[in-house]
Amino acid sequence: MKKIKYLFSMTVLFAGLQSCTESTMFQINSGDTVPPGAPVFLNYKALDGGSVTLFYEFPSDNDLLRIEAEYVTEQNETLHFTASYFVDTLNVYGFADSTTYTVQLYAVDRAGNHSTAVPVTVVPKKPAIRKVAESVVVKPGFSAFYVNWKNEQKQTVSIYVDYSFQLNGKPRKLTSVFTSVQPEDRRFINNLTLEPGQSVHVQVRVADIYGNIIQAGAAEDIVVLSDVEIPKSGWRLPFPNDTIAGIPMFQGNQREGRTINLIDGVIDAGDIKNYMFTYQGARTGKPADGDLPFNIIIDLGEPYELSRIVTHQRHGDNATTPIGARGVYYGRDNINRYKMYALDEGTDTWEPLSEHIIPMPTFLNALEFFKLGQAGDEAYIYPDEPKYTRPARWFRYEVSTPAFSGSSWCLSEITLYGKKK
Repeated sequence: MKKIKYLFSMTVLFAGLQSCTESTMFQINSGDTVPPGAPVFLNYKALDGGSVTLFYEFPSDNDLLRIEAEYVTEQNETLHFTASYFVDTLNVYGFADSTTYTVQLYAVDRAGNHSTAVPVTVVPKKPAIRKVAESVVVKPGFSAFYVNWKNEQKQTVSIYVDYSFQLNGKPRKLTSVFTSVQPEDRRFINNLTLEPGQSVHVQVRVADIYGNIIQAGAAEDIVVLSDVEIPKSGWRLPFPNDTIAGIPMFQGNQREGRTINLIDGVIDAGDIKNYMFTYQGARTGKPADGDLPFNIIIDLGEPYELSRIVTHQRHGDNATTPIGARGVYYGRDNINRYKMYALDEGTDTWEPLSEHIIPMPTFLNALEFFKLGQAGDEAYIYPDEPKYTRPARWFRYEVSTPAFSGSSWCLSEITLYGKKK
């Protein structure tokens, strides 16, 4: 019974000490100048991602408060780790490489006295930052380039992209920083208006929250690709249920929606109602899933080699939606997943191009949602290996999944990029 009461008392005392400052923490035992005995190191276990767990036995001091460990990083900074006397293990992390490190292990009593340090030699497994750096790939895009990486441990990493190029005969040096915990990520450096064949010099660095920063491979020169917005003046939409190579055109004239709004160059915003609208059963009269999939078919007027697509969602709801408000962006009946096809007129078959999922943004306020929605959602026709499609006059946009929410589908505008045959 005394043992239980003692442990509870020590727990309360420890919680109270945690809220004190370092200068006042040990005043209750300020007369004690005798250091505690050193912990007895047993062994360690290296964990995936660059951390180790130390196993030890406590010294026999009655006033033991905690066990501490520290080591010096490659940046000459000391990282400090602490465990209470309730546990006999201590996790040490933040290693930048799978090489030999010396960790100092010692005990601290309630008066703040430190024991003699016990040097412990550890060799961690390959740290997460190294794995991320080894996975980095830089690829050219259209008036852009992008960086791919993998982060298996889902640790917080920052990707520093240093790039330089000539603009109007003058050198420009810029750095973009992306922070992520995703297991796989891709980030774009957009809007690079360069001369054909002009290169961008790129170097990527990876940093973690412990102050480690390493280069991801060698610097390289990237030649970005070029394309233009395809003019919509020559576009035509088939009538609803007109069949092109075996695929019927959808009906987007439901309620306040109009199919022609998809290619008129006007983006729905605020009190401007400018989008197409369809709902389940609208075309066939069948229940619930009667209209999945449905297809938007566009006649581009002449053959184009396609590169990118930008879609704009419906912004306004049934009432007036203020400019700057989120409205129904990334929600309600807006399409969030689609497939793309191009017609091979030689064989009269639809060639699958790719599928795109519009990601749901996180941690944004209403104005940031509005800005993203107004900018539109861009997708490469071939996202993993950017290139042009074969020349095609007919383009198909297929929706076969539910919208962000609801049982209807809305879309304000479709814009395509590429070049003439």
